[in-house]
Amino acid sequence: MKTDKQIKFGTDGWRAIIAEEFTFENLGRLARRTAEILRPGAEVAVGYDNRFFSPEYASFFSAVLEKEGVRVDLSDRPVPTPCVSHRVKEKGCSLGACISASHNPPSYNGLKIKESYGGSASSGLVEELTASLTSTEYRGPGWELKFKGERNSWGEGYTEVMEKVLPSSELKVVCDYFHGSGYPYFERALRKKGYRSFSLREGRDPLFGGGAPEPRPSTLGGLEETLRKEKADIGFGFDGDADRIAVVDEKGRMLSMQAVLALLAWDLLEKGGKGRILRTV
Repeated sequence: MKTDKQIKFGTDGWRAIIAEEFTFENLGRLARRTAEILRPGAEVAVGYDNRFFSPEYASFFSAVLEKEGVRVDLSDRPVPTPCVSHRVKEKGCSLGACISASHNPPSYNGLKIKESYGGSASSGLVEELTASLTSTEYRGPGWELKFKGERNSWGEGYTEVMEKVLPSSELKVVCDYFHGSGYPYFERALRKKGYRSFSLREGRDPLFGGGAPEPRPSTLGGLEETLRKEKADIGFGFDGDADRIAVVDEKGRMLSMQAVLALLAWDLLEKGGKGRILRTV
C-alpha cells in the first residue's frame, strides 16, 4: 500500500502527478480521513476544474465521502476555486473540496480544501488530515465508483456576487481563461454589466494547449496582442482554477499582483475606507 509520504500538502492543498502519487487509492484515503474528522451529519461542498479526469475524481471523492456518512453538495459542472469558497459559506458547509492542481502542468491534479469560513485549510486542519493517513486505507473500486446523489448548479449565485460589486460600464475588456474553469462565469458578469468583452482560450482543454495554465509575461502574448488590436481598456489572465489573475493595462503592460493589490488598497483609502491593511509575508 502507498504511504502517506506520497500525500504532501503544500501552500494550498495537495498536488501530484496523475497515476503516480495522485491515484484513486490515495484520493480515497483522503476522503475517508476527511470523513473521520468531521462531525456526524456534516456536509462537504465538492467542486472541480477543467483538468484531465477532474469530473471523475470529484464524483469518486464525493461517493467515498457519502459511503462514510458525509452529506455531499457536488457541483454539476467545472467551477473556479473561489466558487467553492462561496458555496461553502452560502450553504454553511463544514468544508469545501476542489479537485484542482491550480496552475501546475497538465500531468498534475490535486485537492484544495476550504474551511467553513471559505478560506484555505489552516495548518492545524492539514495536520489533522494527514496525521493518521498511515493507518487509513482505501481498497474499494476506483474510477467506476460514481456519486449517485443530486448534482447542483452553483454558478448563478457565484456570478450574482460578482455582479453586485462590478459597476456597470462600456469598457472594452479582454480575458484569457487559459482553458480553465474561470469561463464562463466572469464573462457572464461582464456582459450583464454592459462591458464589451473578448475571450481567449475559453474552451476546455485538459492539456492546456501544451503548457501550464499560468498567467505570466511569457504566456500572455495573445492577450497583449488582442488588447492592442481591439484598442481595449484592460486585460485579465486567469490561472487554471481562476483563483489568481494577471492584469494587463491598455498599453499591453502586465501589472504584478503586488502592484494590483496596492492599487486596490489605494482605491479603498481614496473612498474613505478605514482600518488595518493586512498582508502576507
